[in-house]
Amino acid sequence: MASLGPGLKAPQGSTIFQTAYSKENLPKQLFINNEYVNSKNDKKLEVFNPKDGELVANNVALAGEHDVEAAVAAAEAAFPAWRKVAPRDRRDMMTKMADLLDANTHALAELTRLTLGAPFGSFGSFEVNMCAEAFRYFAGWIDKFAGETYPQDDGFLKIVRNEPLGVTAGIIPWNGPIGNVGMKAGPALATGNCFILKPSEKTPFAALALGDLIKEAGFPPGVFQIVTGDGSTGALLASHMKVRKISFTGSTSTGRKIQEMAAKSNLKRVTLELGGKSPAVVFDDANLDNAIGWCANGITTNTGQVCFAASRVYVQAGIYDKFVAGYKKLMEEKIQGVGDPDADATTIGPLVDRAQFERVSGFMERGKTQGKLLVGGNRIGNKGFYVQPTVFEDVGDDAEILRNEIFGPVAVLNKFTTEEEIIAKANDSTYGLMAGVFTQDINRAMRVAAELDSGMVGVNCVSMCFLNAPFGGSKESGVGRENAINALRMFTDTKTTRHVDVYLSNRDMVGILHPHTMADFIVPSGTSPQNRDAARRLEAPIHAERHVRVVCVGAGASGLLFAYKMQKHFQNFSLAVYEKNPAVAGTWYENRYPGCACDVPSHNYTWSFEPKLDWPAVYPPSKDIFAYFEDFATKYDLRKYVHLQHQVIGAYWDGARGGYNVKIKDNSSGVVISDHCDILVNASGILNNWRWPAIPGLDKYKGTLLHTANWDPDTVLDGKHVGLIGNGSSGIQVLPAIREKCKQVTTFIREPTWVSPVQGLEQHVYSPEERAEFASKPGALLKYRKEIETGLNGQFGIFLKNSKVNEKTREYMISQMKEKLGSDYLASKLIPDWSVGCRRLTPGVNYLESLTKPNVEVVYGEITGVSEKGCLCDDGREYPVDVLICATGFDTSFRPRFPVVTPSGENLQDKWAVDPASYLGVAAAGVPNYLVFLGPNCPIGNGPVLSAIEAQADWMCQLVDRFQTTNIATFAPSEQAVHDFNEYKEFYMRRTVWADPCRSWYKQRPNGPITALWPGSTLHYIEAVKELRFDDFDITYTGNRFAWLGNGYSQTELDDTADWAYYIREHDDGAPLSTAGRRKLLSKSGTVTGRSSVSWSTGAEDKDPNAARPRAQHL
Repeated sequence: MASLGPGLKAPQGSTIFQTAYSKENLPKQLFINNEYVNSKNDKKLEVFNPKDGELVANNVALAGEHDVEAAVAAAEAAFPAWRKVAPRDRRDMMTKMADLLDANTHALAELTRLTLGAPFGSFGSFEVNMCAEAFRYFAGWIDKFAGETYPQDDGFLKIVRNEPLGVTAGIIPWNGPIGNVGMKAGPALATGNCFILKPSEKTPFAALALGDLIKEAGFPPGVFQIVTGDGSTGALLASHMKVRKISFTGSTSTGRKIQEMAAKSNLKRVTLELGGKSPAVVFDDANLDNAIGWCANGITTNTGQVCFAASRVYVQAGIYDKFVAGYKKLMEEKIQGVGDPDADATTIGPLVDRAQFERVSGFMERGKTQGKLLVGGNRIGNKGFYVQPTVFEDVGDDAEILRNEIFGPVAVLNKFTTEEEIIAKANDSTYGLMAGVFTQDINRAMRVAAELDSGMVGVNCVSMCFLNAPFGGSKESGVGRENAINALRMFTDTKTTRHVDVYLSNRDMVGILHPHTMADFIVPSGTSPQNRDAARRLEAPIHAERHVRVVCVGAGASGLLFAYKMQKHFQNFSLAVYEKNPAVAGTWYENRYPGCACDVPSHNYTWSFEPKLDWPAVYPPSKDIFAYFEDFATKYDLRKYVHLQHQVIGAYWDGARGGYNVKIKDNSSGVVISDHCDILVNASGILNNWRWPAIPGLDKYKGTLLHTANWDPDTVLDGKHVGLIGNGSSGIQVLPAIREKCKQVTTFIREPTWVSPVQGLEQHVYSPEERAEFASKPGALLKYRKEIETGLNGQFGIFLKNSKVNEKTREYMISQMKEKLGSDYLASKLIPDWSVGCRRLTPGVNYLESLTKPNVEVVYGEITGVSEKGCLCDDGREYPVDVLICATGFDTSFRPRFPVVTPSGENLQDKWAVDPASYLGVAAAGVPNYLVFLGPNCPIGNGPVLSAIEAQADWMCQLVDRFQTTNIATFAPSEQAVHDFNEYKEFYMRRTVWADPCRSWYKQRPNGPITALWPGSTLHYIEAVKELRFDDFDITYTGNRFAWLGNGYSQTELDDTADWAYYIREHDDGAPLSTAGRRKLLSKSGTVTGRSSVSWSTGAEDKDPNAARPRAQHL
């Protein structure tokens, strides 16, 4: 940023440190932790010389995510010590930095000239000196930037301190590549912050050369760092969760993005110094020569590439002609000063690069149709990016050259008559950075200055910047102020400390504090200062709730339920739910293929406490399930926790702070932000990562290729020949939904599968009368839901080998499949020889019937490849199709979709890549403070899955509660506990049909270990995770493990509304103390009659297994 204030002289020689960098030895590396280092990013910056357009370098470091992380980590590590450095020592470092800048003025100005094209005499030396003066100026504030105190009239002394923010950053523009450094780094360092500088990619060299000077000045490693890069580097800083403040100078459009990223990340403080379209107002009584000089210099300094350039000049009618004559003459003279920035006679250099040249040239050319060209308007020469200083007059109020920031030596000259008129014209702009008023009437000057909507107003001057006065604008010219004491305030937080005299008597303090709190502070009269701390108790009562930060991955069913539970049961927590999609509901948002529906009865695909009255059918379409979870999020205001289109891409254990550093990608902008949490909850599920089948040649297919989990709603299937790969849950639903509209469907079936609802749970459309009864008759819906859930829970015997339930179910399904297929041949191909339940049971509404239709062709066997036309099968034939639908499902491995890196450096993705071993389906050995919904070996297919999710959420909340109310630092199931659980699981699974050699996502190989199911029924699981088993955990603590005992008071004693003798009662009616007693109480044991029990040995019922099954259409 340039200034037309008092000039600053370059020093005449110096004996102190001289940088080795020059145009022959360019600095190209990052400066991190007091060392020049190569970037870890393969991309590099290209930098050009504007005087001839020639390439200067194409290998300048571009800082990527790893580089920014390294800089932030170094700054964070340095901050605790840096903030405590004695003021005089910090002052000495900054003044030495100023001396070093002075001593290296010529070298730094040369590096600036090489890429900015700024002549040394008119701008280059001034830039360096401005930076040096900024370091001196802010160094002088270090021992004078004082806090405040307020009277002790209420028993408290209030002390207000200015405290540094921590890690801060500055993004500087290409037009002020060295002066801006001092304006941003100066106040940051003076107030005890660590500072990361990001120079412009167009003019990086002068800033990069500061690394040696920083080190020579004595700044400790990590305090003052430099990372070069393009907009992506700035975005990493602006969105980083550990950067507490960012100061940006640049365009208004980029400023908006910076502010948005700051808000979306950690609400970091922002200073924005943006664009301008500064008016200079010249009244009749102005000193004409003075006004002409300021206005001409104000549009040509730095080739007009300054935000406060005097680009709109308004002259009162009485002197307009005289002003125009003088202004025109001076601007024409300035054209003669345009030239090679290396030449001594040059006062105006080229524009910075080709993009800026084309922008300014475009405005100049279009301006010729928007006003009268008075001066210039053309390019100079045919090499380099030189343009003539240009003036237009008689320009309309709506012309773009009057309203838009051009950022070049182009001025607009217009006439005005009255004071009221010019105030309106000057304020008619989206910008409000700088204005100038030229008059010899001091009253008029003050009056007009007060009316101008601008952050800065000059009287008889314009376009300038002083370090000892606030710099910044209003409206779209920015937010906050730089320079003066205002800059220091922008880099600090105020902390208020309230001090009470602990020797005051109880009587003196009555009404000031709660008496129970004061019991921790009041010290008996006469207590010596030496014993005061020993006499004072801890403030918090037992089980005080510390703040807990939780990050939850995914806003599907599990994530929404977890948010609901946290909101219902906890206080003093913060929760961020990151969801990759633009809507909640997870898989029910993603899966929108034709026929998509739930294969669990609808009234039992709800939370136990949140029924839905108006399900249309037993197996409803996906849109109704999606609407259920949307309504759930709305009803309980859960969206306030959810960040849509934010995809977690990594979680890394932070050994210093504890907890996880989480990386999140904003899918709408591509920006990566950071978060930190005490507890990480993975609620992303396993049906959320669709994949193409591994069929050779799939990429060669020329027709329309679709996947059921990534369905294109604009696809037209009418009259088309469609190929359908797969007969899993999705394929079984798609075929009946598309068959009638297609000319033909060829469905490719690799192996048979069981397709039929369990008896009593057939598809049924609820009638208006049934819905009305559910809505109006008390208890009707609850009774129905319980009957269905009872039936579902009673099905577990199906999954046990040789049980009567399994045998009966097999017989029933065979009869149903044969009846619906009506063909012995089809039956022989589709009915498996492995047990019912080895794969997920699928109701298959109208699927089998569809296979018998004339326009459906069934092809059995393997697809060996895909050609341009269709599928190649192991029968040697090619099957051409117009549209190929892959109903091939998801990556159903349980490895997390993002790295989860433990304290030992191990990645859970690797640990769970093959045969994952969990703890009860909710946690992993050696992975602290990590919880997972529907993890390995939870009851995904054992019975009602939402009931299992609720059980997991309740278990997790118990763990969160223990973490919050004690001083646990880390918790993780032990390796031995996980080993023993999985050993039990493997032993138990031998008795189940899941162990049959079928292909199933329940296991990764036909004969592999079962990883997706619980070794028991859903009710068995609910009771297994009802209570925490802390003997299965490895736990560490912060400090003394009994610190949670606190000050000796209970929470009850601090509650004036509580019964302080709640344990005194007439009968022993407390909660059961045994597990069996608690189970009987919860299950209302003894309230149901007439139902047989289950055999412990086989799980088979003693009587007809279908006798007690409720039918869906029982009403």
